[in-house]
Amino acid sequence: MRILLTFFSVILLLSACANGSEKGYKNFLSDDEDTLSILIVDYSLNNSSIEEIEAQGIEKLITKVYQSTTLDIKDDKYDLGLKNKPAYVVFNNKEIVYKTYSEASLFDFLKSYNK
Repeated sequence: MRILLTFFSVILLLSACANGSEKGYKNFLSDDEDTLSILIVDYSLNNSSIEEIEAQGIEKLITKVYQSTTLDIKDDKYDLGLKNKPAYVVFNNKEIVYKTYSEASLFDFLKSYNK
């Protein structure tokens, strides 16, 4: 499951970056109103956040996980307003619903959202 989720994360990130020629974060949105997607911008790619999502039992809430080390946080292309790395941005099917620079805060939000 973890390998499959990681594989899809990388594919989806590449797809989002390739299709992201227009300004905005449209490609990062979740597929439907009952699920979320997450963008993780960090100094290195690792699976710790994905593993923690699985451990917390909230993987059914998350349909997409994008990871990037190269997304320039100062670039206005995606209109994310990120200031630091690591950054965690949560999307529903319409907009950004949560943004944080703390993994612990991310999981607190996801647990409360999942209720």
